[in-house]
Order: sequence, then C-alpha cells, then structure tokens
Amino acid sequence: MSLELIRAGQSLINKVAPKFGRAGRILGDVLNPVKEPQKAYMWEVTFTDPFGSMGETVKYYVKATGIPTAVNETIKRYHAGVEYAYPSRDTSPKTFRVTVWDNQNLEVFRFFNKWLHLMQHGNGNTKVNPENYSRDIRLKLLDSTGMFASQEFLMKGCFPTEISETSLTYMESDTITFDVIFHFYKKVIV
Repeated sequence: MSLELIRAGQSLINKVAPKFGRAGRILGDVLNPVKEPQKAYMWEVTFTDPFGSMGETVKYYVKATGIPTAVNETIKRYHAGVEYAYPSRDTSPKTFRVTVWDNQNLEVFRFFNKWLHLMQHGNGNTKVNPENYSRDIRLKLLDSTGMFASQEFLMKGCFPTEISETSLTYMESDTITFDVIFHFYKKVIV
C-alpha cells in the first residue's frame, strides 16, 4: 500500500516539476531516478527473529549476499527429427546465503548457532514444529537515494542449514566473517 502511495506522489512531482524549473527537476530526479542502474551495494537484509529483537540488529552485520538462483527444468522432445522444448517444474536450489561479520562478543554467531540448535530441540535431538524455527527473510534492493526499496524479495519459511567454518589466522588483520546458508520453500518478488 505504501509503495503505491509513494509512486503516486512521484508521478505528481513529475507533473509539477517543470513548473518549478531547475529545483523541480532536481527534486523529481532525486525521488524518481528512473534511468539509474541498480547499484550492487544498495541493499539490506531483514531477518524475522525467532527469539526476540536480535534479528533487527543482525541486518547491520551482513557483509554480502545475493539474489537466489531461479531454475526451471526444461523438457525436450523430438518430433520428425526436430527438437522442441517446454517448461516443466521449478528446480531452483532454494538456498539463500549471507556473509556476516561479527563483534568481539560473537553475538551474530551466537544468534545463528542458537537458531540452528533450536531446530533440533536442544539436547533432546527431537524434531521441532516448523512454525517455531522457520522465518521469512526479506532482501530489499534500494534506489540510488537509499530511501526507497526499488525491489523486494521475500524468502518464505527460511531456516539455517549451515554455518560455515570461521577462519582464524595471524596472517591478516581482518574481521571475523562467516557464511550462513538458509533453505527456503518459496521466493516471492514483492
């Protein structure tokens, strides 16, 4: 609903902008950068936290991610020596990867480790109901101003499947980073 309101306001500004001269054109360009390419660094990831409020904080520690791959299986047939093809089922890997860095208290590592541990119901190793551990993750691509989402991807029913090895070395003075791989059941373009 709010996106439609913003777009309606942008179209109104585009109509009014010529009447205000240069200032109107500048304001119109800032609010409606139609011809700008999407920048690879203008994005943010939002986690719905299964425990409380830490998920809102974790988004500030995400260093890299990507839009998940979409794959559609193709069925090929031949008729009279001529190949024809048609689409079949969705065979996307349904994985979403984020690379995160951490602070000295390892809060981000603990957050994802706790989430991973939650799925096996702690020390009992019993299965947990998916509504207790699966959450939605939202990837927002931002426009060139950084104020508006130009596109949103919603990965529904995510849960962590792997926390990668964290490399520790005396050879570099970088921050600790690690990858978290999630499985999701559906990607929705919002």
